Amino acid sequence: HTGGVEPKLQAVERGLSDALDPDLALSWRGQAAAIRAQVASLQGDVSAAIAHSQQALALLPERDLVIRGVLALNLGGTYASLGRLAEAEPLLREVLAFQRRSLGATHPDVGSTLNSQAILAWKRGELERAVALLREAVALWRNTEQPGRLASGLHNLGMVLADAGRPDEAEPLLLEALALREAVFGPQREPVAVTLRLLGELDIHAHRFDPAAIKLERALAIELAHHGEQHPQTAQVRISLARLDYARGNAA
Repeated sequence: HTGGVEPKLQAVERGLSDALDPDLALSWRGQAAAIRAQVASLQGDVSAAIAHSQQALALLPERDLVIRGVLALNLGGTYASLGRLAEAEPLLREVLAFQRRSLGATHPDVGSTLNSQAILAWKRGELERAVALLREAVALWRNTEQPGRLASGLHNLGMVLADAGRPDEAEPLLLEALALREAVFGPQREPVAVTLRLLGELDIHAHRFDPAAIKLERALAIELAHHGEQHPQTAQVRISLARLDYARGNAA
């Protein structure tokens, strides 16, 4: 229940005296704005969450590293989900700098932020930058025994390389991602289906139609079991299967 939060925050703000250290007053006002952003996010009010997050980042001193890092990460994710990629990018840069200072350059969370930056770069068509960021994330996760995150990084790197027209580099990465995802999540889980679909697309590109059909039918069965017929993930697999039928017809 969040109904009692706002009166308490207003009471705090009324209690800020002019005699208070200016930096401390800014920090308190920034923390109040950060709490309002969290409340708005819980309530599903995206516009208010963005506005309060922006206000908090403007108010909070640089020394409030932890709160600024969490705010920047959440706001960057919100911008990315809304397609506001140019606004998400500087926030993720701030998160990465915060993580490297506070957690160390080899912490697994640093890899997660590198991965997020790479996906933004990919969506903006900056394929080489995306590849470089993902290679850095994958190398970090290999050294920190993070099989689930490593699988995601390998999958994303394979996806970007395939999109860049480099299927020979993409395929071994996706095969490794598939093996890891099956080991970590189980063979019938949704992350497995996502990688199977990409591998099926590579098989179509290489005119390996029977292996493509096996992978795509397996992916479809997993998506149907988890999401049903009316879901974007299921639709994606059906589009790949239609592409397979078309390629087979053209090759006949």
